[in-house]
Amino acid sequence: ASNEEDKTMIIKCVKEDFGGFDVANSKLRVMAAAGAIALRLVDEKIVKALNDAVEPYDLAAGQYALHQALDLGLGFQQCAEINAATHAGFTDSQMTALGQGLGAAKGLSKVDMQFY
Repeated sequence: ASNEEDKTMIIKCVKEDFGGFDVANSKLRVMAAAGAIALRLVDEKIVKALNDAVEPYDLAAGQYALHQALDLGLGFQQCAEINAATHAGFTDSQMTALGQGLGAAKGLSKVDMQFY
């Protein structure tokens, strides 16, 4: 922000509309992590951000990203919607992780998984 009035407005907005800086930062990390998975950019930090999410998020993933995320321990505790297209080439451990993760999802309202 370029001036004190802008800074004050931004701080007020973050505190009032987003629940504070911790919540706002968490939301940004989760949005970035979900976007990274959609772009097939999966690593431990991305999986941790989603596993630590306190707000619901939507996840879109292709085969490579979903398999890799499951291998890295992705759970779906706060996942609200998942949209994934994948070959049926899951390993046993990936299928187990997927089943357990979806079973533990607290607010999952939509699952669209296409196996081809």
